[in-house]
Amino acid sequence: MPAALSVRVSPRESVMANGRPGPEPRLLLARVSEERLRDAVAGSRSWRGVLQALDLKSSSFGPKLRNACNELGIDYSHFRSILATDARLREVITSSADWPAALAKLGYAKGSGTARATVRKHCNRLGIETTHLAAGPPRPPVHLAVANLVPKQEHLRHAGPYLVLFALNAAGTPATLAPEGAAYDVLADFGSDGVKRIQVKTGTMKDRGSWLCRLSHSVYDRNGHGGHRAAAYSAEEIDFFACVDGDFRLYLIPIGVVEGMLSVSLRKYEAYRVRGLYDDRLW
Repeated sequence: MPAALSVRVSPRESVMANGRPGPEPRLLLARVSEERLRDAVAGSRSWRGVLQALDLKSSSFGPKLRNACNELGIDYSHFRSILATDARLREVITSSADWPAALAKLGYAKGSGTARATVRKHCNRLGIETTHLAAGPPRPPVHLAVANLVPKQEHLRHAGPYLVLFALNAAGTPATLAPEGAAYDVLADFGSDGVKRIQVKTGTMKDRGSWLCRLSHSVYDRNGHGGHRAAAYSAEEIDFFACVDGDFRLYLIPIGVVEGMLSVSLRKYEAYRVRGLYDDRLW
C-alpha cells in the first residue's frame, strides 16, 4: 500500500472555500499589509482615523479592516467608539451639551450627519434622551466695535452720494443714484418743481476756519497738466451741487448761485445748509 501523501496548506489557503476547492478569501486589501494595518491602528483613535492613515476613501472598508484585526489579533480597544459599551454611550450623551461635542467623544467627526443619525438610532434603541443636545456649541456673543462706527473723513468721498440720498429720502423727496456715466450723481423728484440733477461734492480741507469744496471736474486738454484741466459745471449739465463738508454737514446749492466757479468756501453758503443731517437735528 503506497504511503499517504502529505499536503502542506499555507495559512492563507484552504482546500475548500465556499464549498469548492480553492484559496480562502483575501483577509487584507491588496494594498494594505499587516504591518501597515498594525501601525495605522496603533496610531489612531477611531476607524475613521485608520481609514485616513491608510488613504482609504470609502467607509465600507471599515468593517473589513475590523474583521482583519480580529483575525490577526490586532488590539483596537483604545478606540473611542460607541461599540465599547452601551454604558459609555449613555454617559457621553447625558453629559454632553451639543452634538459636535458628543460625536467627538465617541470618535466621530464633529459635523458628520451620518454619525449623528447612527448615534441617535442607538440612543432610541436604549431609550437615551437626546433632545437636550443642541445642533452646535453656543456661540459667544458678538460685540460690535461701536466706538469705531463713527464717520471718518477719509471715507467721505465714497459715502457722499449715500448721505445725500438719505437726506432727501428722509425728508420725503424721492431720490436715486444716477445712471453710470452721467454728469450728475443723484436724481431727485421735487414734485411740482420737477426732477433735478444733483452733483455730489465733498470737502475735507479748510482755509481760515472754513471748509473748502471743489466744484470742478476734469476734462481733456492736451495743453493742460497731464493732458487734463479743471472745468466748471454749467446749468446745462446739473441743477444742484450737494456739498458735504468734513463735519458731515450737507449743503444743497443751486447751480445758478455758483455757476462757473471751481471751488467755494462753504461758510459763505450757510443759507443752503440742510438742517438735521448730523447736526442740530429737527426731530
